Amino acid sequence: MKSFDSFISCSLNGKKSDVLDFWKYKYSESLGLPTDALQKSFSRKTQSDFNKQIEKFFVWKGLESDDFSKNIILLSEFRKRNIEKYFEKLLCELKKYNNKHSKKSFPVYTNWLKLNLEEYFHYYCRSDVKKLNENYKEHIKILEFLALKGSMFSFINEKIYGLNDDIKKLINYDMVFSYLEKNSLELKRNHPSIWILYLLSKINIESNNDKYLRAVIGFIKKNQLNVADELIQLVYETLFRILIYKINYGYYNDSKIFYEILLYVENKGILKSFRNTQTITYLTFVYYAIEFNNIRLAEKLIFEYNYIITESARKQVLNICLAMIAFSNGNYIKAKNLLINVKTN
Repeated sequence: MKSFDSFISCSLNGKKSDVLDFWKYKYSESLGLPTDALQKSFSRKTQSDFNKQIEKFFVWKGLESDDFSKNIILLSEFRKRNIEKYFEKLLCELKKYNNKHSKKSFPVYTNWLKLNLEEYFHYYCRSDVKKLNENYKEHIKILEFLALKGSMFSFINEKIYGLNDDIKKLINYDMVFSYLEKNSLELKRNHPSIWILYLLSKINIESNNDKYLRAVIGFIKKNQLNVADELIQLVYETLFRILIYKINYGYYNDSKIFYEILLYVENKGILKSFRNTQTITYLTFVYYAIEFNNIRLAEKLIFEYNYIITESARKQVLNICLAMIAFSNGNYIKAKNLLINVKTN
């Protein structure tokens, strides 16, 4: 709120005083400060204009943490305006930045591709064939990694969710797996996200073998700082989803593995970065916390981590979780009352 206060004060400096007054009134009200000096009746248009400032703030905050995207826009402007000196300097800096920080970024390959295209258009208009050839080779390399990442992502979704019924593809998975295995050292070192997706895919192929399950857990632990939060959540949720599937088909020993991974992500603070977790996964978290007599963890999941469930399903999911705890304590009437209005879908 302090950050937004600074933003809106700067954004509306000298204009739209009614919108600024509306914010000051709401801000003071939320902080318990006196509001007598401000008007308390505002039009719908004022509130609508205020909402637009919030939208601008979200974009600004996102760009603030994404220096690479901001600089791509700046690089494009330098190119279009023929400011060659600054274009060349910024291009060199961005290439160094991308090589150093590429492992951490989730959309690394799309950023890399944007940078490559800006460079291409720069050399294209100058008919610099030598530079264009170097740029083209890099372009093919980026597309190759994009194809590998896309193939593994596609494979995982097909195996877990069956999302392939009406999709025609040109992917030869045997060829992709063979390429990944031949280039394993480079991928582990420079492209951990692709290697993680490969290990998840292998878990689906060899579900009876815990080799790849242990491998992906070990690899993500070692490379946690080199992988974006979104991918870390995707990896752990995919692991949980695979384990749920296996347990449902009789691999009961995997319930202990599920519980151990849950303890790990909670103890290490990884669970705090989860957002919009699937309801079936969250319910299973609470179920196994209770199953392993860890009521403290079950209650912590319900009262401290409920924000990771999408808001539309939150109330009903929490009722189910609270009912599970009540049931485990033998309080069957309370469990029944909590479940009366729950829609199981």
